[in-house]
Amino acid sequence: MQNLHNKNYISLLGIKTKTSIGLYKWERRRKRSIIIDIKMALSEKKIFIKDDLNLTLNYQSIIKLILKICKNGNFKLLETLAENIIYNIFKHFKKKLISIEITIHKPKVFLIVKDISVTLKRYEYIV
Repeated sequence: MQNLHNKNYISLLGIKTKTSIGLYKWERRRKRSIIIDIKMALSEKKIFIKDDLNLTLNYQSIIKLILKICKNGNFKLLETLAENIIYNIFKHFKKKLISIEITIHKPKVFLIVKDISVTLKRYEYIV
């Protein structure tokens, strides 16, 4: 029996990588450090009852997908990068997900600001 109040999440916090990002071309010439936090709500309420990787998300597969997007990307906006990551995760794992919340940090952009970040949350992206 399913309990409709149960929620299962997988979070991957502090994924460090580099990508070409910045509003101006000169900013995108060299890759900049970013940090990604992602929280994914799983669609199957009973998913953790069985000790079976096929019923959940493979963390390594998610991380590899994120790193590939960042490596190959050339983005003006953090928002566009975040949307692209969400879209691709839903595309590859949509049967296992209800929602994805992602925060992308771009540290040390300005001397007086420790961190700039954007957060997006999407539910059941149509892909």
